[in-house]
Amino acid sequence: MPMEMLGSSTGAAVSPPTGRKRRRSKKKRKQQTETVSNMSPSSPDSASSRQEDPEKAAGARTEHETSRQSTTSGNQNEDDVFQGGDRPAKRLRDAAGAMASDSTPVKATIPVRSRRASSASSTTSSVFHAPPPETPKHSELWIGAGMYDITGPAAEVGMFGYAKVGQLTSGIHMRLRARAFAFRHEPTGSACVYVCCDLGMISEWVTQTVISRLSVHPAIPKAAYSRENVMLSATHTHCAPGGMSHYVIYSMHPPLRGADRQNFECVVDGIVEAIVRAHNNLQPGFIRVAKGECLNASVNRSEDAYNANPEEERARYKHNIDKEMTLWRLDGVNGYPIGMINWFAVHPTSMGNWYTLITGDNKGYAAHVFEKEHGTHHLLDRPRAFVAAFAQSNEGDVSPNICGPRHHETEHKDFERMLIVAKAQLKTARDLYHKALYEPPLMGEIRFAHQYVEYGSIKLTERWHVHKECPRSTSSGCIGVSMIGGTTFDGRGVEGIPEGLTWGMYPKVTTMPELQQSQKEKPVLFPSERYGLSPSTLPLQLFLIAGALPIAAVPFEATTMAGRRIRSNLHEIFDELGVETYEPILSGLSNAYSGYLATREEYAVQRYEGASTHFGPNQLSATLQQFEMLAHALTKSKKIKFVTQKPPKISGVGVLDYNVPVVHDGLLPNTQYGGVITDVLKEYHPGSTVTVSFHAAHPKNNLRTQGTFLEVHRWREDQDRPEGGVWVMHADDGDANTFFHWRRRGTFASVVTIEWCIPAQTPPGKYRIKVNGDFKRFFTANVTSYSGVSSAFTVVPSVEEEVEANGHDVDKEDEDPEVQEAEQ
Repeated sequence: MPMEMLGSSTGAAVSPPTGRKRRRSKKKRKQQTETVSNMSPSSPDSASSRQEDPEKAAGARTEHETSRQSTTSGNQNEDDVFQGGDRPAKRLRDAAGAMASDSTPVKATIPVRSRRASSASSTTSSVFHAPPPETPKHSELWIGAGMYDITGPAAEVGMFGYAKVGQLTSGIHMRLRARAFAFRHEPTGSACVYVCCDLGMISEWVTQTVISRLSVHPAIPKAAYSRENVMLSATHTHCAPGGMSHYVIYSMHPPLRGADRQNFECVVDGIVEAIVRAHNNLQPGFIRVAKGECLNASVNRSEDAYNANPEEERARYKHNIDKEMTLWRLDGVNGYPIGMINWFAVHPTSMGNWYTLITGDNKGYAAHVFEKEHGTHHLLDRPRAFVAAFAQSNEGDVSPNICGPRHHETEHKDFERMLIVAKAQLKTARDLYHKALYEPPLMGEIRFAHQYVEYGSIKLTERWHVHKECPRSTSSGCIGVSMIGGTTFDGRGVEGIPEGLTWGMYPKVTTMPELQQSQKEKPVLFPSERYGLSPSTLPLQLFLIAGALPIAAVPFEATTMAGRRIRSNLHEIFDELGVETYEPILSGLSNAYSGYLATREEYAVQRYEGASTHFGPNQLSATLQQFEMLAHALTKSKKIKFVTQKPPKISGVGVLDYNVPVVHDGLLPNTQYGGVITDVLKEYHPGSTVTVSFHAAHPKNNLRTQGTFLEVHRWREDQDRPEGGVWVMHADDGDANTFFHWRRRGTFASVVTIEWCIPAQTPPGKYRIKVNGDFKRFFTANVTSYSGVSSAFTVVPSVEEEVEANGHDVDKEDEDPEVQEAEQ
């Protein structure tokens, strides 16, 4: 049935907006300033000790933090529009001076965007010479963060994303994580959770199961979290195991063979545990927001489609992609550093469809390094660790392949290019994290709204029926011909099928005339929704956190301009309702998944993004219409009567388990599990790669969640021990410099090859490599653990390092923290 108004839930009683249309709310928010303890990236041990003792964390920031250069944001006050970095610094220096001379708290309105598009604002740098503002001593907003391992089977499971035949997991580069952030407004009790997952997608099946398990979890109060106030988002890495959707189109295309229960359970359990940890870590805190451009990290992969958008609309923006990163800095009132979330639009497709090691790609790498900078040691499994999420936004037409379209002859450069994009995001996040220290703290209430929409039959109101050449409703979901051809930049699909095929370019032959008419320019390849193979009932969600920070969640990959229109329209609606907010954030690939979301103009071009926009040319207009309803639901004191859809039923062949269990782990004659096949060399220099191979078993036997398949040990001398020292952990399989490769030998035997790329600045000394695993025998259900170690080898300084050690200056400002490893 066509839906005109759909269901919503609000997290707290909300006062009706006052004043006329376009009138600003007169409510002021206290601008209090902060002092936060120093978190030096070069001293992770001290950072971690602060995390273990929050009381010691409340100290003054050192000059290192107060003098860092920061990137200016696009935030602009309605009465004080500026460009550049000096004005916000001056505003907060004045505020700090006023607080020093007067005990009366300084008040400040929320920075409001200018009427010019925010992404068009210039990005400059300024040095803050004033000390950081004073930390608020009290907050009505409670914040908690938690993280957990969601790395699925590291062997013989199809990866989700590229739909490439043969792309089955064969090891681990970096472990995948679920990063959860809980927010609660103490006076009203309203709460919500945002979760960022290193996954290719979030399915409806995953979302419903997570909510179900949270509802009965002994550590979570009853009814604390539901589908209305839990937002699950994926980074969209294309190198994570799949098989987590009950819709056949997302679980049975190559290389997927269907649902994989082992991977599904690993992901669900990890997300639940991350949320539980975030909930248990709730403490009084506040949010500070910063924005800035992230350059050399992204490029538009469908320029001709983007250029089909109205010229006057495109002229409002500086770039044809969103280069702006929005960052939330989360701190406790005692100065305890809780975490960080940033949103930046770019595909994590730096690693091509040939790559079969599990990895979070550019966003996963950046998150790992940022957390490590702030004292997080992932293998130590501290529940109260600093958590950093590099979350996804409107990346639909945004590629990380800034050097041009991917080609099989340049596959060997994928890792190097991934590092370029990851470090660009990492550098911007570092700058913004420090810049946020000078922004006003936000501590307001929590509101949320959620609805299930029957996307195949949304009837548009006159206000939203903008494109009169199209029907007045959305269309039943289907995929276009150009969708199976893949993208030129990030990976081709079926050879011979180009992007940009539109209806009429070839003889107009169809067996579905009505469906083809409603889909307009898209040549319909297959009506996937009609046969229940793809979703039709989908969730939309809207958060308002700290009274001023909206997050809109969509189950699509929105293109650059589609995301801009959603953010702009929502911001205008909040303005009209008298609610002062920062520019809304678009959280893509959230709570479910159903292809892309392109503008009407981009849809007509029918490149990959338009061909993957399932519900026809009106899909974006329908989405804008529904978010208008959700925004009204957040701001009305009287609950709106809704006719909402029921959640889709999880059933059918899509939920059958196609995971093939391990029957038996074999060994070659005269060998043992963990035995060395090819040993290490005697000596290595930083920058070289250590390689060792072992007789092993299948990684499916034990995923070693929150553990590791490999360990790099360093010998630490200790004269108090009889052996004269002890082997200590130096790196594991979650580290960015280690690679765990698995391959089958014969029918039952396995070989594991471990690589360690020795970072610069690695302490010289004696090292070794250890492998961990579990084997299984015929007709047994249990597995048995094993391990094995390589011979010891020596890392000696290179000539360059010896020269530097003799007194030459070394500029380490831009060195990767992985390069500056300290003993763990």
